[in-house]
Amino acid sequence: MVQPRSAMRRRIAPRPSLGALWFVSSIGLLMGGQPVPIQIRQLDGLRGVQLHGQNHPLFSATLQSGRDTSGDSLLPYSVVIDNPTDFAIIAYAVEWRGVDASGKRIQHVLEYCDHRKLRAIPAHSRALLSMVAGLNVPGVKLSSKSVNHYLDIYSNAKSLEVSVDSLLFEDGSIAGPNANQWMAFAIGSLRAERDVSNAVANLPATASLESLLQPWIQQAYAVVGPGYTDLPGLYRWARHASSADDVYIAMRGHYAIELSNRSRQVGEAPTIDAVKRTRATKVYPQFQ
Repeated sequence: MVQPRSAMRRRIAPRPSLGALWFVSSIGLLMGGQPVPIQIRQLDGLRGVQLHGQNHPLFSATLQSGRDTSGDSLLPYSVVIDNPTDFAIIAYAVEWRGVDASGKRIQHVLEYCDHRKLRAIPAHSRALLSMVAGLNVPGVKLSSKSVNHYLDIYSNAKSLEVSVDSLLFEDGSIAGPNANQWMAFAIGSLRAERDVSNAVANLPATASLESLLQPWIQQAYAVVGPGYTDLPGLYRWARHASSADDVYIAMRGHYAIELSNRSRQVGEAPTIDAVKRTRATKVYPQFQ
């Protein structure tokens, strides 16, 4: 399965309703000689996972040498997520919220699910998070357009705060308010990938791969309806599905189409062998 190996989305989200308790820490940024308050909301119930801003010692310790420093102007608006638990974080959603210079609401959501290694943030590890992909990745050339876009919004903001919306751990547990329903997509798509991989890897020698995949593709088409019957369409529909079960059906069809296309290109046997190799590198969680 080729797509999505690591699903990352940046989008404007609806206003969440946070039921959890939080602790608020403020960071003062000097913009044009005036401090702009940046708040990090440390939500309760995240198993000790916290966000830290630029003034925290872990922030500078997390920065990678060899990164494209043209994006360093966004560091004051980035956060480090610290995972002190014994379990890797597979997927997460983090929100940037505030009010821009014109008085309009800012609501940016960073959604990520690591389909490649199931280790977005390993246990006892941390990562720098930003709305610009690759900000802390050595060797990645940043898009000046993207950097300038977010810099213009954040540097002129009247207020800005960052908080965790949801986390999925490798033991299958979730944490956070999950107001944006990212966990339904993350769990549904991971379950679909797991089940498709297991079924393909255990396909009897007398059965054809296409006979396994086609029913899943047709079931997905029946659920999503016209206008979504291709890879991008299935993904879009699944992201906005109301339940993990609906996501599962759509994404199972998505993965089945990928494998069907690959099989036609390189043959059934090489496709099955590739699935077996990938499957051997992963341990999927027991979802709770």
